[in-house]
Amino acid sequence: MPEGTDVFDIMHTTRAMRRLKPDPVPDELIRKILLAGQAAASGGNTQRWRFLVLKDPEIKKRCKSITRKPSMRRSARAI
Repeated sequence: MPEGTDVFDIMHTTRAMRRLKPDPVPDELIRKILLAGQAAASGGNTQRWRFLVLKDPEIKKRCKSITRKPSMRRSARAI
């Protein structure tokens, strides 16, 4: 975080993105994001993080169709 940047200002001003660019995300940026996620706190400090990176458009489309089914969302361990 740049010097002088207040984490609380960032938390209160950051918004969700609804329209994403179609540009591919570089592998190095994905690794950096996943490493940050692994460093995040977990319940009971169990650190049982698991990530699945999907890049293939057809597989992503199939996963999207599964998550639209309410019964699958309730029973899935992670979406």
